[in-house]
Amino acid sequence: MLVRVEEVAGSLVIHDNPALKQLPAWPSLVRIGGSLSISANSELGTVQGFPALTELGRGLYVAENPKLATFELGGALTVAGSVFFALNPRLTRIAGLATLEEVEHDVYIGDNAALEVVEMLALAEVRGDLQVANNLSLREAKFSSLRSVAGTWSVAHNSALKSLTGFAALERAWLVSIDDNSALTELEWTSTFEVVTSLNIVDNERLERVTGGPAVHLAPTTQVTIAGNSVLEDIVGFTGVKSLDGLTIEENAALLAVSGWSGLASISGRGLSIARNPTLTGPDGWFPDLAEASALALFGNASLEPMTVDALLAHVAVEGATRVGDNKGESTILDPCPWPRDGICDAASGRYGPGTALCLLDWEDCA
Repeated sequence: MLVRVEEVAGSLVIHDNPALKQLPAWPSLVRIGGSLSISANSELGTVQGFPALTELGRGLYVAENPKLATFELGGALTVAGSVFFALNPRLTRIAGLATLEEVEHDVYIGDNAALEVVEMLALAEVRGDLQVANNLSLREAKFSSLRSVAGTWSVAHNSALKSLTGFAALERAWLVSIDDNSALTELEWTSTFEVVTSLNIVDNERLERVTGGPAVHLAPTTQVTIAGNSVLEDIVGFTGVKSLDGLTIEENAALLAVSGWSGLASISGRGLSIARNPTLTGPDGWFPDLAEASALALFGNASLEPMTVDALLAHVAVEGATRVGDNKGESTILDPCPWPRDGICDAASGRYGPGTALCLLDWEDCA
């Protein structure tokens, strides 16, 4: 009977079948109006059953199949509502999605411990979020045609992923998070790339360099955070960026220089915070065009000469608080604290964890 089925108007759900080892073929199935859901099948090892499927009205959901090792959809699907692969611990490759061009909502590839390759070579647009997370064996993520992610583009906790070159065509994302990819050594955007709200590059333990080409456009509403990258040495480029809603560069243990951002003129919102980067020296003349910031924090950088700090302060008008201290040769433990009741703990620690340690006591903000 299955060989004659051409359309399923609703959803096709294959769930909790303890004896199912291989999915039966559906050779004539062209369209599923709802979702295709394959989940919680304890013995299922292979899915290779949909060679004619071109349209999926809602989602492709493949999750919690403990023995699933091979997944190949058939190579004809062009449109899907969403794509979700999670908690398939033996799955090594997601294939058969090479013709998928558009996803109406989200793509999530997460918690597949053995997954080595995911490829969606024709996918040009994701109208929701695209998240590739916690796939401990992932070596390659191939999205070579992807131009736009309307929501969050997140690549996080993929400990074997060495490169993001598989996303080289990506031109726009609402929010970007590159977090805790321990094999990633370099981030480089050389062509047109636009971020609207946040660019977060955090806790990538082998990341040595971050480069933004002149065509990188970060909207004035964008907050940038580069923090906790333990071997990061330099941040270069981003010359086309004129204004931001915040720039935070903190706790990068090997950071020597911030050579980029030479065209940055104003920082609103959170302001500029460069803190606890122990090897940072500047360099002299950094942020040459920066004229105004809503707030400015330069502290705890043990190699940063006070004269380099002073040279920057000389041409930046700061609207709010200016927190400066504990840079090279300085020991700043202020009493009384000059920034009470501003919501930032300036003692060594407070109720919610470490503070700036610029003040001996800050009762109002650390209690």
